[in-house]
Amino acid sequence: MNQLRACLAVSSAFLLAALFGTAPPVHAQQDAWRATPPPGKALMFVFRSDREPVAARVPVFVNSVRVGELANGSFVIATVNPGRILLRLGEQTAPTYAFEGAANQSYFARVAALAGVQPVRTEVRLVREAEARPALAQSRFLGAVTVAAGAPQAPAVSCAVSSVIEPDP
Repeated sequence: MNQLRACLAVSSAFLLAALFGTAPPVHAQQDAWRATPPPGKALMFVFRSDREPVAARVPVFVNSVRVGELANGSFVIATVNPGRILLRLGEQTAPTYAFEGAANQSYFARVAALAGVQPVRTEVRLVREAEARPALAQSRFLGAVTVAAGAPQAPAVSCAVSSVIEPDP
């Protein structure tokens, strides 16, 4: 009977270690807005901050890789190779925004859904870190994605344009 208790205690300890030892620390998601790029890479923070809240979710693609769907007050992070970075919102095929990214730099794209427009339209612009960090600190982190390859070398729009997003049902 004592051997059974000892066995249960040891297996319980291993189970708890396996469950809690492999999970990321709780503060990892809370501190995601403070992330810095890994050496030789660039970080692309994409966050949504509507002037007037809009219920629709906006699909976000960085270099043709889907990184998430933004609701108002949320953000995603993409780790990318330096070079051409293409940001696309919605299901359109043309990039919404394109720019050259440098290694060891972070870039911040603010997305805003326009209220009262159906289907929902968005606007995007790159903002300074000083403007972005406080907004990110108040936003919900949805996840991080590593985009392995650089952007394709197809011609890209180099200015902000509006995109059409279908509203949530």
